[in-house]
Amino acid sequence: AELFREADRKVFRSKNLETIEELVTYPDSTQRLMETVKTPLVESGEVIGMLGLSRDITERKEAESALKNRLKQQRVMAILSQNFIVGGNIEDQINTSLRLIGAFMGISRVALMKFDGRSLCFLYEWNNSTADIKSKLGTVIPLADTELEVAETLYNKTVTHFSLDDLGREDILNRYQLDNITNFLMLPIFVEDQVWGVLDFAQCDVYTPWTTNEIDLGEVVAGILSGAITRQSIDSKLIEAKELAEKNSIRLSACGKPDLRPAGIPVSSCIDGALIQRITGKAMSFKKDPGQRGVCACVESVDVGSYQTCLNGCAYCYANHSHAAATR
Repeated sequence: AELFREADRKVFRSKNLETIEELVTYPDSTQRLMETVKTPLVESGEVIGMLGLSRDITERKEAESALKNRLKQQRVMAILSQNFIVGGNIEDQINTSLRLIGAFMGISRVALMKFDGRSLCFLYEWNNSTADIKSKLGTVIPLADTELEVAETLYNKTVTHFSLDDLGREDILNRYQLDNITNFLMLPIFVEDQVWGVLDFAQCDVYTPWTTNEIDLGEVVAGILSGAITRQSIDSKLIEAKELAEKNSIRLSACGKPDLRPAGIPVSSCIDGALIQRITGKAMSFKKDPGQRGVCACVESVDVGSYQTCLNGCAYCYANHSHAAATR
């Protein structure tokens, strides 16, 4: 009421229109946000009265808030994706991602846990500095059979997530001594279509159920992290392959794969300008073949001979559709 009275006084003093917003509570305890516009009625330069119009703007404000949150969420997702696209240390990238998403969601903890078949290990963790929560980094949590059964549905993609409410709240809180955790949300991380672990969101102090928007956001983040960890796994295998090749005096390179350079595997080409110069001992000027893919490193060349005529029978050959075709 005081808000309205002050608005009335401002209208009389300034003789200008005044707009106010106020949360109104009805007898049934429901609340609605009302917008009231007050305009002075002026006669001979004096305010003789006031006209007031009110309307319910609850849905409009909710829609505006949802749109702002969605735009902010999209910006966070863009930053998360860019974080992994630019390359760099994968551990730093994961820690940065957990911090960004935790701060955006306003939750107590975000963790990435590795699953080994019977237990979960906290490999990465971000804790909100304002939350009364202990670090679990490096902690291994053995899972009981009941939790493993629930986890099995997650890993088989029967369900996309589970929360503390899905497991039996009091039993889990007591068994695992989860401090003051009031709710958590776990989403699977898949690497090459196999379960790698889970992304864990945790709330403490005050219990609130997870919203559909939070679950959807978590699934997107889990997907981004799955892609990053998959890339890390592939890079590790490539490095192992490179080291094995070098031990056997083999130079490993890749055709049209510049993204493998961070693993120490250079780009190769079928028509290699540098190789031609080394073999001939002559300095030559080459241009990239404009008829090939953008990632192709082949230089311009002219074919010599005809397709379907070579009888050497090389295993990898696109001059012949097949060896049988060449022998006809």
